[in-house]
Amino acid sequence: MIHNRPMRQQGLTLIELMIAMTIGLFILLGVVMVYLSSARTTATTEASSRVQENGRFAMHFLAGDIRQIGFHSACQGDVNNLLDEADPAYDEDLFDLENAIEGWDDAGAFAAQLSNYVAGDVLLLKHAAALADITASGNTPMNANTINTSAKSGLDRGTILFVSDALGCDIFQKTNNANSNGLTRGHAGTSPGNKNPGSFRFSHEYDEGMEIHVFASNIYYIGQGADGRPALRRLSFGRGAAEDVELVNGVDNMQFEYGIDDDGDRSADRYLDATSVNAGGVEWDDVVSVRVHVLASSFNGNVITETQVLPAPFDALADPGDGRLRRVFTNTIGIRNRLP
Repeated sequence: MIHNRPMRQQGLTLIELMIAMTIGLFILLGVVMVYLSSARTTATTEASSRVQENGRFAMHFLAGDIRQIGFHSACQGDVNNLLDEADPAYDEDLFDLENAIEGWDDAGAFAAQLSNYVAGDVLLLKHAAALADITASGNTPMNANTINTSAKSGLDRGTILFVSDALGCDIFQKTNNANSNGLTRGHAGTSPGNKNPGSFRFSHEYDEGMEIHVFASNIYYIGQGADGRPALRRLSFGRGAAEDVELVNGVDNMQFEYGIDDDGDRSADRYLDATSVNAGGVEWDDVVSVRVHVLASSFNGNVITETQVLPAPFDALADPGDGRLRRVFTNTIGIRNRLP
């Protein structure tokens, strides 16, 4: 009998190879699609988180200062200004606590000092809300040029201070060093400096119950950040000379609206931009709240492919075409010592 032995397969046919390659390509394409989708989702999520972070931090800095506008502790009368108003560095807009808020729809009156200015509104505010971590020791006569303290003050030379109690309040610039006991108001060596203590006295005699506050005079604006992108910046005059600090990167624009009290009930009846307030008929003392609009953007570009439609007041801005994710944050902040 003849037995036929089965033939063994020695390789793949061309048809089988083409079918295997086609299946492999479909599998590879699926893997690539999943990877790209995952990468895009990750990038979008990261961009959204960064935008949220930028917007929240920007609003945190602004809200904390806006709430305190004009605060001067228990002092009920006018502030006794002991700063040297004759000094070239003195500017009433910066150091007069009685006029605690002013804004502009551009760089405004401080354009020369805002060398990093990029876009948006500018807000100047002043207050004396921050308590210094030091207490007075003994009484302080009206003609004293030093307030004795219980320990070293820890306050830098040049720090502008606001002292007060229920009987009155004074503002002056500290002229001794941080490791010195006492708060001295000398006539020279700082900018803008103080009036001559021999001729200009404290508003009244203080005792140990006096409150010692650090004066704040801040300008908030959108300027160029360290990486070249727009950022929320703060120009501070709490130590006389300007100190420009970047606060939050990735803040493209900022707009303010000011709540005006028309009928004296200490609540906002309407909201105006700075140009309308400055045009006349309305005083900055009538502002009882501030509505803040912040436009924050992601760090990385090419995150989105479609043009974003932004809400007011940024709806007229042209799309920069960088593919960054952007979001508008809005908050209405009451000025505490001007509310009911």
